[in-house]
Amino acid sequence: MPPTSAHPAEAEAAPAPSNLAPDTGMPLPRSTMVRFGASFLLISVLWAIGLSIIASVLLPQRLKDLGVASPDALLGTINAITAVVSLVSNLVFGNFSDRTRSRLGRRTPWVVCGGVLGGITLFGVGVLANTVLLTLDYCLCMVGLNMMLAPAIAVLSDRVPTVAATLRGPAASEDIERLSARVGRDLPADFVASLRRHDGQDNPTRLLDLFDHFTLLGVEDMIATSDMRAEVFVGEEETPIDWMVPDKVRTVMNRRGWLQFTDAEGRGYALDLDPLPAGRAGQVIYLPIDGLTPEPDYPSFTAWFSEVAEKFAAGAFSVEDGDGIWLDDD
Repeated sequence: MPPTSAHPAEAEAAPAPSNLAPDTGMPLPRSTMVRFGASFLLISVLWAIGLSIIASVLLPQRLKDLGVASPDALLGTINAITAVVSLVSNLVFGNFSDRTRSRLGRRTPWVVCGGVLGGITLFGVGVLANTVLLTLDYCLCMVGLNMMLAPAIAVLSDRVPTVAATLRGPAASEDIERLSARVGRDLPADFVASLRRHDGQDNPTRLLDLFDHFTLLGVEDMIATSDMRAEVFVGEEETPIDWMVPDKVRTVMNRRGWLQFTDAEGRGYALDLDPLPAGRAGQVIYLPIDGLTPEPDYPSFTAWFSEVAEKFAAGAFSVEDGDGIWLDDD
């Protein structure tokens, strides 16, 4: 049995890094954590000011200061109008943010614009002396706050989508060792770390694929897929073909050192643990059912996973009814 990339006891004893995302198990950049923290702080402050302080204290007092004959009646009218405005704007901007595609992502532009609009109109409550303008201003304030709130709430479901519920728990150390023995190579440390977080997907119906119809395979699935490929391409591990990349990937139909970790009806991404000298152990290649195998798509599992995560974070994907999630082409 080949040695694994890390001693099981040491790996299990080592504390998990504090910057791992709970749904993916991958490190979150500090810039991402700061951005999320600042956004939710801004939302909390403005929303609390708008609904708690302004609605219950400052707005009633402002109406009295303006000498309104029936401030309580006008306050009730304003609250009724803004309730309808809030309901409509929450639905509208939540829907708009679902369909937004930008360099800043789907939600961020709406959160930022809503925060700016909410802040300006909150300031207007304290300076406008006309009750009609004050009512319109407060309605715009609710528009801005809901423009910020609806996409911000949607961020939570973006980060823990329905697909995340299909992810299994961590793989056992003995299973990881068995997988390493099956391919006859040490498994890359980043791939082992991923398995210790999630042992693939529990997706028997194939209705909740990770993306592009690919299901993330667990240890048992990877072993079964490896065995299946060995049976299908029996005797062809040493038969050269001319459409592989000759300096990085071995020019054969199948190799024991290829570990397929995603699957879509036989095709999928795989770790190349037995590359040629110009290649890199652990590079990610794409295994089609037939056709050409291109250059290694990514130099490592981390590079592959990071690009997928970045596309999800930037909203660079589409959801098609009955056809799953599709990542945008570069």
